[in-house]
Parts: sequence; C-alpha cells; structure tokens
Amino acid sequence: MTMPGRTFNGGDYRYGFNGKEMDNEIKSIDGSSYDFGARMYDPRVGRFLSRDPKERSYPDQSPYNAFNDNPILYADPTGKSGEATIDKQAHTITITSHIIMYGGAASPELATSTAQSIQDQWNAACGTVMVGGETYDVVFEVTGEYRENLAMSDVLNNKDIKNNYIRVEEETNLITKGSYMDGSKPKTGANSGFWKLAEIEGENTTTEAHEYGHGVGQEHEDFGVPDTENPNRRDYRGNGSPPMGLPRSSLVDPEYQRNPTAAPRVDGGTLKSSTRTVKQEDIDALGLDKLDFSKNGKADVGTKTNKYHKVRAN
Repeated sequence: MTMPGRTFNGGDYRYGFNGKEMDNEIKSIDGSSYDFGARMYDPRVGRFLSRDPKERSYPDQSPYNAFNDNPILYADPTGKSGEATIDKQAHTITITSHIIMYGGAASPELATSTAQSIQDQWNAACGTVMVGGETYDVVFEVTGEYRENLAMSDVLNNKDIKNNYIRVEEETNLITKGSYMDGSKPKTGANSGFWKLAEIEGENTTTEAHEYGHGVGQEHEDFGVPDTENPNRRDYRGNGSPPMGLPRSSLVDPEYQRNPTAAPRVDGGTLKSSTRTVKQEDIDALGLDKLDFSKNGKADVGTKTNKYHKVRAN
C-alpha cells in the first residue's frame, strides 16, 4: 500500500502493485484498490474484496485470501487462473473458463454439474500440444455459477473473457433451434449462448462439452469432410469414434448412429450425440499452438461476444 510522505505519483501513471491498475474511486484513497481482473484487491488488509471463484479447490483457506498469505513468494496475476496459461516448467497449458447460467431453467445445481461435466469430458482426452518444439499437457479448469437476477448490463459490460454467459430454458418455443453459442466464423469463439435444458441435463450428455468447444474456437468444419449430398453435413465414416466437435447431423459408422441398423442420412442414420468423446483432434482444433503467450504467459481463447439473450414471447 502507499505510505503518506513516502510515495510520489506524477498523476498520469495508474498502475502499482503487481502491475495492476489502481481504482482509487472505490474507497477514495490512493492505492487502496487494485483491479486484478477477476477480483479487486485491497493491499491495506492483504485481501480480495470478493470470494475466490475457485474457493472449493482451497478449503483450507479463506475465500478472500491472497497470495497464500505470502506476497513475496507467490503471485496472483488475475485473481484466479488465466484464460490460457502456459507453465514452461511443468509443461502444461491450462484453459480456465467460468460458466454463468441464467434463465427459467437454470439453477445452482445445474450450473455446478454442467461445469464439472465439461471439465471432466475435456480433461479425459489427456490432450497435448506442441509449442516451440516441446510437448505440453492441456488441462481444463471450468467452474459454474447461477445468477438469478443477472442484468443485461452485467453481460454487455463484461471485460473478463473467462466469463461465459449461458441462458438455459426448457425445450419450448423460447428457443427455436438446438443449443448454440453466439460466435461467428472463422473460429472467433464466443462467451455467450443459449442452451436447451433437455440437451444438457442428466447423464451421458455431450451438448454442454460440444458447445463449450465452439466457445473456445472449434468449428464443425474442423472434423470429417462435407457430405456428398449435403455440404452442410459432415461425413466422419471410416474414422472410428466421433470427436466432441462433430455436429449431430453427421454421418458416422453404424455403431455410432442413433439407430445402428438405419441407412445413412435417413431417420436414425446420423450421429448419436452421446457417443462423442473429446479426442486429440478436438484439442488440435483449438489452435493453442498459434496463441501468443508472450504477455505474462497468458493468452485469450475465443472472444467476448457478451450477448444477453432475452426470452422471446410465445
């Protein structure tokens, strides 16, 4: 913290501890609050002003704790893990996302279970990526929360690319097509979307992990080839088990169809979504090897679409 009579500030420089921007309007005291991205930090008490979004991972510490109570030895670049963080010593790249659910069918339990499902399915691939001629393990850390009174302004003014705003509704005319993310091509990713409850609740669902892939940069075109009869449909036949990025309408080997005895393209002759699993080719489609980690070992994955979805009238 700043000390009276022992600091100097020319007035134009807004940064301080850990290189973070000061926000002196919160408490009207210079150097009393620093913006760490995920949370605000008060150096006078050595604590963050809000709870750690990953507090469950650290049950032995206060959720307001900072730097393991040792700011000399430890750093906390963003107030939680970054978007995509490279650790050259451990040879890992960690992708961190936070799912914020709202809408008539959302709930705290659904937000937590969906985030866990996404994390488990993407980590099950034990994916790797080559960066600078060296192999890195790819790890996903996904958390979730429910915000009953989420305001449109909260979404529109969001500055944290890790926040993913997902409206969840029953499978009614509130949503006219299947679950989707708001990103546009090519590979822009998205941090907002509209998901159907029926497609993400229960066991063996893969829609949540599939849509998450779109959010971090995947496109359907990354997998298989165009169908000869319908170029908008993907043909993955002859390649074995389907990857997570494959759309529902895809042609697959019979054992992965909704009806294994059905002819391709007819009812039941396309992908059964529950047979999808995250594979190395899903990891490859994220383009992690092309990210620029030169800024504090971090890089953005996807973009901030920041779209708030209103409920459409009947």
